[in-house]
Amino acid sequence: MLRTQGITKIQAVIIAVIIIVVAVVGGGLYFSMPKRPVAPEAIRIGALVSLTGSLGAEGKALEWAYSKAVDDYNREGGVYVKEYGKKIPLQVIFADAKSDADAAATAAAKLILQDKVNFLVTSHPPPIAFPIASMAEKYKVPMVMHGGPNEPFIASGPWKYAWEYSFKLADVVDLWTELTLEYAEQTNKIVAVAVVGDVDGTEWYNMMIPKLKEIGLTPLELGTFPPGTSDFTALIQEWKRQNAEIFWANCDVDSFTILWRQCAEQGYRPKLALVGRAVLDASSAEALGGDLAEGIITEAWWHPDFPWATPPFSGSRQFAEMYEKERGLPWVMPLGAAYAQIQIIVDAISRAGTLDPDKVNEAIGQSTIVTPLGPVHFDPETHACACDLVQGQWRKTEKGWELAIVYSKNPEIKPTAEMEFPLPPL
Repeated sequence: MLRTQGITKIQAVIIAVIIIVVAVVGGGLYFSMPKRPVAPEAIRIGALVSLTGSLGAEGKALEWAYSKAVDDYNREGGVYVKEYGKKIPLQVIFADAKSDADAAATAAAKLILQDKVNFLVTSHPPPIAFPIASMAEKYKVPMVMHGGPNEPFIASGPWKYAWEYSFKLADVVDLWTELTLEYAEQTNKIVAVAVVGDVDGTEWYNMMIPKLKEIGLTPLELGTFPPGTSDFTALIQEWKRQNAEIFWANCDVDSFTILWRQCAEQGYRPKLALVGRAVLDASSAEALGGDLAEGIITEAWWHPDFPWATPPFSGSRQFAEMYEKERGLPWVMPLGAAYAQIQIIVDAISRAGTLDPDKVNEAIGQSTIVTPLGPVHFDPETHACACDLVQGQWRKTEKGWELAIVYSKNPEIKPTAEMEFPLPPL
């Protein structure tokens, strides 16, 4: 009996020693193992949108699209980040760029310094987009943007943290050239050129005039007109005098609205009209009044009939219809660009496995994702990627103004209507 009790005590001591050793070793291993960093409550994306000023209407559409993209990802719990071993929800923080370059730069700095955003997105013309991009560069915050043609973005570089997913002006020129040549033999080949003399317009004019001559057409070289011009009589009368049957224009919405109305009032009506920038959405077509937008051709870099749908994006047609139902407004092209920007950032975070800005920035440059605008492949030197373009023609229907795809070089994007030529009489 004494022997049995002695053995029991020895066993108890041995067991106790084992427990202590295991605890010490296990604790040492626990404390020596690398710990996962504490995950943030949200991945914060700063979105610069103009909710006031001349771009206010477009800004509200962008606000909807950014929010919709974030909601789609958050419905699945957010974005998995390997560094934290979990999904983290997205949070979009909006700042009003106020349709002004200085206000946009200030708002971007506030998003970075006060709101502590991880990334930036924006869709603005170059005079506003570039000051925002400069803040991204200054504070080393990765940013994806749509800022008009790639060429001005590239010329304003080099960039390290700003990436532009937009269209090439050179591609616009090619599209306009090819479509015009299809109908040139049915005209006198004389081209009226109407261009506002801002940054975008001036670059456009300098590219288009040589191109028109190169393809055997005769452009009327009357120069650009100053922003804010309200009387276009001199231009119109010269176009009438020389009977320019082809019309190429690159104008802001306000300038073109005044110009096109005066063309109608003074009896100038070309056979073919291609207009950049001014009639990109149904509201600008409607603003011309009456049936004046009928038959006008413009480039489209996103359209509800684009074929791409990469989860969580359900498809362009559904997306456009959802916007129209929720907002009671016709779709606009920036909707697709805004959603694409969120997709690109989320994809880069997923591949980088971290929120480290430099690693995510590197991953953005290696993007191969397919977005509503098409496939993404950034140039590592210029940080630009050109999206697909088609030519659309405005038609007045029972539902209002609709932009029908009439010309596409991409076999994946099919035309939805036959070209209307010549322009219908007034």
